[in-house]
Amino acid sequence: MLFRSTFLGATYADLFPENVGRMVLDGAIDPTLSNEQMSYGQALGFDNALRRFIDDCPTHTDCPLSATGQSGYNKVLDLLNRLDSRPARLADGRNFTQAMGVVAVVGGLYDKVYGWTALRSSLGAALKGDFEEMAQTVDLYTSRQDDGTYGDNSNDAIVAINCLDHPTRYETAAIQQDAQAWSKVAPVFGAYLAWGQAACQNWPTGSTATEHAIAAPGSRPILVVGTRYDPATPYAWAVSLANQLQNASLLTFEGDGHTAYYQGSQCVDNAVDSYFVAGSLPQGLVCADGP
Repeated sequence: MLFRSTFLGATYADLFPENVGRMVLDGAIDPTLSNEQMSYGQALGFDNALRRFIDDCPTHTDCPLSATGQSGYNKVLDLLNRLDSRPARLADGRNFTQAMGVVAVVGGLYDKVYGWTALRSSLGAALKGDFEEMAQTVDLYTSRQDDGTYGDNSNDAIVAINCLDHPTRYETAAIQQDAQAWSKVAPVFGAYLAWGQAACQNWPTGSTATEHAIAAPGSRPILVVGTRYDPATPYAWAVSLANQLQNASLLTFEGDGHTAYYQGSQCVDNAVDSYFVAGSLPQGLVCADGP
């Protein structure tokens, strides 16, 4: 079983360790973290991913940025901040807001192979005043269809899951403090991730869960895969989960984007395939980005 919903996979292994055959947890979540800690980790993760995208940009002929480092970062930040007071008008009549702009950048940072390419294109158009490509990324990310309906309920489902997985309900004042503090270390994503905690404030069903380490005692060997610059599930979470599990090995992918399997590294793909087919569990393997 290959799990990219790694909290679900790890929980299953903990509940039914005798049923574990060959399990891969790719893009690991640390089950000991609170929702606040996870959101903060993602704010830092996406901030670092954006900076890596900006510094990589000049190596491509379609790079729309004239500067790297903090200057390039500030250009993206200024673009998004302008949308807060002056949303852009889309061809279908919608206002393209700052929140939509942040989602568009987040969507592009999930995947280096295709997402970074699409982000260079949409960012280039946006810097010229055209936000249609960014809107397409947002619609794809949220499963919004051309008629304004949504193709699935994944965004509703993730709220329900998170509110039941984590017991703490955060008050508005505490969230506002997080938003202010996180914005200082992650100006583009800090407030965005902080205010995401508000989704559970009025959730009608309480949570009986508690954050705790997962050991899955007695299971067969589990392969945990962590991507060094994963923005959504930071690498430190994979290290932590691998250490918590009683019988696990960590495979490290020295790359960008969320998850590692079939993300451009033949080393990762071969290691995972060999584990599934022959039961060959890699021990402390580190795979470089690229073939």
